[in-house]
Amino acid sequence: MKRIFVFLMLAFLVFACTATAPRLAPTDTLSSTPTPLATVTSAQSSTPVPSTASPATTAVAHSALTTQGPYLAYLRSQGGRYEIVFTDADGSGQEIIPYPADANTQVGLPSLSSTLSPDGKWLAYYTGSAGKCFGNGGADTADLALNLVNLANGKSQVVTRLLSHDYPKNFVQAAQQLDQETLSADVLQNAFVCGITQAIAWSGDGRYLAFAGQMDGLSSDLYLYDMLSQTITRLSSGPEELQIIAWSQDGRWILTWGSYAEGEGMVYDLYVTSLDGSDVHKLPVSSCDTTSWLDDQTCFSFESENGVGTYNLALVNIKTSQVVPVWAGEFSSLAVSADHQWLAYFSHLSSQALKTGSDPNFTPGLYLVNLRTFKSSRVALPGNLDDYQSLQPLGSAERGFGLLNTSENTLYFLSPDGNLSSAGVNASRFSLSPDRQYLVAIGQKIHFLEADGTFLRDVDLPAALMGQGIQTILWRPDASGLFFTYQAPQDASTQFYALDRSTGGPRLVDRTSILSLGPSDFVWVGMPK
Repeated sequence: MKRIFVFLMLAFLVFACTATAPRLAPTDTLSSTPTPLATVTSAQSSTPVPSTASPATTAVAHSALTTQGPYLAYLRSQGGRYEIVFTDADGSGQEIIPYPADANTQVGLPSLSSTLSPDGKWLAYYTGSAGKCFGNGGADTADLALNLVNLANGKSQVVTRLLSHDYPKNFVQAAQQLDQETLSADVLQNAFVCGITQAIAWSGDGRYLAFAGQMDGLSSDLYLYDMLSQTITRLSSGPEELQIIAWSQDGRWILTWGSYAEGEGMVYDLYVTSLDGSDVHKLPVSSCDTTSWLDDQTCFSFESENGVGTYNLALVNIKTSQVVPVWAGEFSSLAVSADHQWLAYFSHLSSQALKTGSDPNFTPGLYLVNLRTFKSSRVALPGNLDDYQSLQPLGSAERGFGLLNTSENTLYFLSPDGNLSSAGVNASRFSLSPDRQYLVAIGQKIHFLEADGTFLRDVDLPAALMGQGIQTILWRPDASGLFFTYQAPQDASTQFYALDRSTGGPRLVDRTSILSLGPSDFVWVGMPK
């Protein structure tokens, strides 16, 4: 079945980074193998310094990191160059490291959550080329390689070259073996090029780097680099070109998405491989939302098509391949309660409507599903269904979910039994803290609440930040404060603010062009274990 998928891979990887790390020098190289990872010890962030100053509107003067972590890392573009920014959890200091100047950026930079090691020492990146996505190059560009750079001393090394000795002629043989009219050598090569620098992911403990390579076969396969032994192991071999790699929540399984062709209507096949490579099996579904694990081995699967959106929601066990259908119709804003007992989503079309275009017995609305019995019920929402959005799980049993009414700019709480109640605050954005104890809602003011709705404090927003420009909200790991991004309408720049939960107002910590503004584009590093 044809479909287009957007996988939001939110992997808050855990690694440590020293405050005195020198800036990276991309021209330095190492001839030796990487130093084995050191054990990450717990590091506590220093007490944030309260500030009541209004956010500045001028350029920010960056200082060195002032704490021992954790740090928030993100990619930005500055003066035509890419940079990695590490920011103290309280926004007090920053360390800016240039992205390797020889990095391959033809298909775009992979996310930091995929390429930045959990211990903070290593950045995986690509040099050379295998051609251009949707514009294949010739053999003279066949020098693509996977590299590691030590961010503490700026020295880099080649892990392995990624292409076969006869690249790109190997695709002619691959096409002959597949013997399908639509799968020419050019089509296969394009799928390979578009996926090869995006299919990469560190294990949660930082020991392994899973990546796609074509060193031993006609197509890209799954490889594993062991940081302790400095060895590379080939874990899978198949005819498809890898596009995405992700790890299971417990680190025992590696998920790979493969396809034969890239572009609209592309088809994914989803495989699961054990860490030692002894078990490789294809799942009977083509998606696994690795941002919403129900447990270590169970994720949500769905299908997606232009126009319809997402539909055919199911639970899939990646070890046993068991699939449990949940909802065959269209859905959006999927949210799982904190206790993993309840599911909530909006739906406008039933499965019958998807097939025939009519279903007189279906009523669009907000639905709750009991994940023990899989019985669903519709929540009675006052007003227009399309006015409600941003459905998110909360931490309270009585307030299992939060959602916004955009016509009123009001935050509502929803209990698992379908009771809807107003939080009594104006909001166009809201977010729950990592410990599920606090809630922030941003509208004309910044409102801090306890998770049960108890009011804590209001913070005035500077006039310059009024409106709908506030985007991503990022809590500190200890829930003592947060960051948020603001898209400035006058110059399209991104303003990055820090805010303490107990005292002070928002403080501008960066004003630049952040490459992406989704939550998965920001990575907390140096987390205590």
